Amino acid sequence: MDAFGLPTGAWGISMKVSAQTYIVLAVLAILVVPSGGCGGSSEMSGGLEASFTAEEPAPGPSSVSLGQAGSSGDRVEVRVQVTDVSGLFGAAFYLTFDPAMATFDGHEPGEILESDGHTPFYLVEEGQPGVIVVSATRLGPVPAVDVTGSRTLMSLRFRVIDVGASGAVFQAGALYGSQLQPEPMPGVSWFGGQIVGR
Repeated sequence: MDAFGLPTGAWGISMKVSAQTYIVLAVLAILVVPSGGCGGSSEMSGGLEASFTAEEPAPGPSSVSLGQAGSSGDRVEVRVQVTDVSGLFGAAFYLTFDPAMATFDGHEPGEILESDGHTPFYLVEEGQPGVIVVSATRLGPVPAVDVTGSRTLMSLRFRVIDVGASGAVFQAGALYGSQLQPEPMPGVSWFGGQIVGR
């Protein structure tokens, strides 16, 4: 079990599998927990206004960062951006936030893994309140993607339910290439931010 009470150990499987199968199996293994309710909340927000403040507004090369994509009333959409990474085939990470401040309200696909008209695989679940488990990967015999500049991997939607700020923090983040048994890319920086309710 990890710090979030979720099962671990799937990254250490020894059978020889493709990169996308490796990533998918790993995330399926850590998702064997009761759902924390990823469909949002039915609570009334009382006229709150949501926004997002990035930890790093101008991320450098070889980084993954969060940034605001848009907001409306008590809801905010947060982009997961990848900046200047070569040979990207998939990604896996936890994103933690304060469930007393906000609820997870779903996700939208991005543009990186969809390159060349490809349809990638996304698995995005709230494994327990305040812990989003994410896996995203290309599928089949397709090339990895060279990311130039900052591009969107996916977007995550949140609804604020109280006044204040909640950290949105990456945990155990890894980017992967297309190797048969991929290793996490070295030297990648991860930057979160704050979900704000006013």
